[in-house]
Amino acid sequence: MNRITIICGALGLALAAPAWSQPRLPFGPQAQELPLLPEECRIILMGTDEQRKSVHQTRFAGFVGPNHYCWGLNFMNRARFNSRDKTERRFNLQSAVGEFGYVLRHTPPGTPRLDEVRMQQQMAEMLLKMN
Repeated sequence: MNRITIICGALGLALAAPAWSQPRLPFGPQAQELPLLPEECRIILMGTDEQRKSVHQTRFAGFVGPNHYCWGLNFMNRARFNSRDKTERRFNLQSAVGEFGYVLRHTPPGTPRLDEVRMQQQMAEMLLKMN
């Protein structure tokens, strides 16, 4: 009977372990992370509605979800500069791949600067393979 209890307990711990590896930081960029982002991302994420509209029309014309691109850049920065261990780094890189993927899936082909998004996604995927 004790063996069954120990086995069940160990199995329960093993199944619950992924839930323990929660991200350390909230989803959106923190105040100390904002200076690492390009100016247009700071405006998209923290600017007024008027500023966002202006940047969307000039720097992100045709983009669907420029905020996803900016979140992807922030996750890349977290992976490079703010990850405490391999698991956290992997989480941040996977999050970046997903955010860039959102833009690539929803933005029409041929949109200006879309190659930049694709390049960032490929870089995140390459870093994931190296991790």
